Amino acid sequence: MFHQGRDAYQVNFEPAVPGQGWVFDAGGRALVQLGATLQVPGDAAAGGLPPVPLRLTVRSGHHPAAAVSFSLRGRMIATLRARESQTMAFGRLVSPQADSLISLEPGGGLTTAGGEPLLALGGQATPGGFELTGEPDAAFSVTLPAGATLRGPQGTMELEDFRSDTSSGRGTLAGGTATVRVGATLRVKAKQPPGLYRGHYLVVFSYD
Repeated sequence: MFHQGRDAYQVNFEPAVPGQGWVFDAGGRALVQLGATLQVPGDAAAGGLPPVPLRLTVRSGHHPAAAVSFSLRGRMIATLRARESQTMAFGRLVSPQADSLISLEPGGGLTTAGGEPLLALGGQATPGGFELTGEPDAAFSVTLPAGATLRGPQGTMELEDFRSDTSSGRGTLAGGTATVRVGATLRVKAKQPPGLYRGHYLVVFSYD
C-alpha cells in the first residue's frame, strides 16, 4: 500500500503464471513477468502518482536469492463529466398534409425535406447542448444514438440522423472544458395529432 496525499492505494502483484515456476534458458536467463491489480479510491484526486519503490526477490532451489529494485508509477486524470445545458427543441409546428422531415442543425436553424414545408408558429427551436469538464487538453469522443422516439397524447414521432458540431465525433477539452451541440432530424407524419411531444436520447462522452 502507498499514499498520495489523503488517498491510499493498494497494489497486489501476482505472477503471470500463478503457481508455476520459470526455467532458465540455455543462456542462463529467465524472463519473469508480473501482473498487478491497483485498487483506486473512489474519490481519488487527479494528478501524477509518485514512483513507489518496490523490491522483487527471486529464489532458485538452494541457491542464494537474487533481489532487484524497481518502481511503480501512474497518473490519475480528472473524471470526465457532462451535463445537459440546453434542451433540444423543435419549436411549434403546424401538422402537415403529407409525411415530412424537419432537420435541426447543431448550430441552430431548421430545414425541411420531403412532403410539404412545415409551418412554424413560434417557439424557439434549439439544438441540444452539453457542457463537459475533465482533464485539461484531453481528447474525447462523442457517441450519438441511432434514433429516439417522441411521445405525445395521441401519437409518436421519430428522431433520426443525430449529429454533433464536433469534427468526426471528436473534440478536445481546451483548458478542461468543452461545449458540444447536437442536432437531429424529426420525422413528422401526415396530419400528425396535435399536442406536446417529449422524449429522451442518450449521448455518450468518453476519453480517447
